[in-house]
Amino acid sequence: MKFGIPPLQEARQELWLENAQAAEMFAAMSTQWYVSGRGAVIGFRYEAVPLVQDMLQIDAADRREVFNGLRVMELEAVTILNKKD
Repeated sequence: MKFGIPPLQEARQELWLENAQAAEMFAAMSTQWYVSGRGAVIGFRYEAVPLVQDMLQIDAADRREVFNGLRVMELEAVTILNKKD
């Protein structure tokens, strides 16, 4: 495990089309994590969200739904990244 990030699984994962923008947003936000002084991942820096949405050209009408999808992935990622072996 490097930098607290577990290795990628070899299993192929499918992505539903309705989740594509949220997944792209999640990947683009990969450098925007808040990490505590003790190394625990807290979550994304939400002030970066509007900038990333602009850069990905996400339509205003879709932003709420994409953000909600991002939050679902963020919650799961925080759980995985903070898991103690």
